[in-house]
Amino acid sequence: MKIMSSTRDILYPDGEWRYVPPTAEQTVREWQESHPAGKKADCIRETGLSKPTVYKWWNVENA
Repeated sequence: MKIMSSTRDILYPDGEWRYVPPTAEQTVREWQESHPAGKKADCIRETGLSKPTVYKWWNVENA
């Protein structure tokens, strides 16, 4: 397996091959962008995130 790792590291030195799931913040922001008139309850239902998580990230301004 050393050959595969070495080749992978040469082709993708920054580790772009790894799958990094979106954060809860990203999920809420993306949902809000695609549902501009959406409500928090709809976001909770559709994303499966918990109520406290959606409320935490709902009104956070872009930094």
